[in-house]
Amino acid sequence: MEDFFKILSKEQKADGTYVYKLVLNKEHKVFKGHFPGKPVTPGIMSIMTVRECVEDALSIGATRLASIKDAVYFAPIIPDGTALKVSFTVDENLNVQAKIDNEKEETLTRIRATLCRQ
Repeated sequence: MEDFFKILSKEQKADGTYVYKLVLNKEHKVFKGHFPGKPVTPGIMSIMTVRECVEDALSIGATRLASIKDAVYFAPIIPDGTALKVSFTVDENLNVQAKIDNEKEETLTRIRATLCRQ
């Protein structure tokens, strides 16, 4: 997912929750086909964005998806240059609970998945 998003900030809260603010690259090639003239982030790209944030937060290198318990999409993620907030927790078994919110704090996506190291 090279150059799909840019991290604007990241922090770990006292309760162990990680919060990343990022912006999508609206010029990324995935948006040329999904959909021309009216780009929407493909669902799998939301999941991969969470995966990459987890890898960064834990400094664990490349991972892969072992399973997706659920992925709920409440509204489309539009690459319009506004910031997104990716919040997640992850346990020692790489079970991830995450959500992606827009700048208005509206949840766009909620994901529960398990990663494994490559």
